[in-house]
Amino acid sequence: MVPKNKSEIGLIAPIPDFITLVFCDIYVSIWCDLFCVCCVLMFDSQYN
Repeated sequence: MVPKNKSEIGLIAPIPDFITLVFCDIYVSIWCDLFCVCCVLMFDSQYN
């Protein structure tokens, strides 16, 4: 799908950008949570 002019790009682009932003935010949050859990487990195993 090739947009014919700038206004079509303007209408199409923001929606995927928004979805990408939300998806990346969720994705990063999940990875940070997993990383924190791993750090806590490693820290606990060292000092117990």
